Amino acid sequence: MLRLLVVLSWCLSCMNIVSSLSLYESCKSWLDGLKSESAKKAYSVHVSLFYRFHHTNPDELVRLKPEELKDMVIKYVLELRKKSKNTAGKPKRGEISVNSIKFYLVGVQSFLEEHEIVLPWKKIARHYYPEDVSNDYRSYTRQEISKLLSVADLRDRCILLLMASSGIRVGAIPALTIKSLKKLDEGLGLLTVYGDSKKSRYVTLVTPECMSTIDEYLEQRRKQGEKLDERSPVIRD
Repeated sequence: MLRLLVVLSWCLSCMNIVSSLSLYESCKSWLDGLKSESAKKAYSVHVSLFYRFHHTNPDELVRLKPEELKDMVIKYVLELRKKSKNTAGKPKRGEISVNSIKFYLVGVQSFLEEHEIVLPWKKIARHYYPEDVSNDYRSYTRQEISKLLSVADLRDRCILLLMASSGIRVGAIPALTIKSLKKLDEGLGLLTVYGDSKKSRYVTLVTPECMSTIDEYLEQRRKQGEKLDERSPVIRD
């Protein structure tokens, strides 16, 4: 049965999924309470996958009894297990790894808890979630990073050096503003990541090479007529 993978493919390609969910009365306050945009998008996908798998909608879900919802969650997890690959590696569209199953339930749990619907999530996880499998991920070598830098343009060099020197995730880059960067002695930089979040905010260092490259990139943008202030993005779209 390909139903689950078809729904997964649809959700991954849909750009308006958050706005679609906001049409449901049961989702409005829940979505408003999700401060992180990345969490809002991911959790919306989770909930959409879940209710479409069961041919229902969020407003109908919150009217069901906890025991009914528990059975629906278990059925959904078992279906995910059947369609998941028992390996971990680079994600491919239309595929999920057994390691990802628990994450596909995070949004569902968040949505139900918003409506004070309590399920035995720990028990469900213990009995039905599969064990994680190992992956062969590794860090890029210095030689590989050097090769990327040698062919990248100025903007992409800034992105590469930001990630390599600070260790930030690529998803954190769009939210970085000029205010996020502070120059220190010896050319080092102090970078505040997720600065608008109380829970996720942290500070990390970036190298002098990264700072000088960003300075060069910002100067290029000024010469092109862009007016920069502390709220301007470090990396422009």
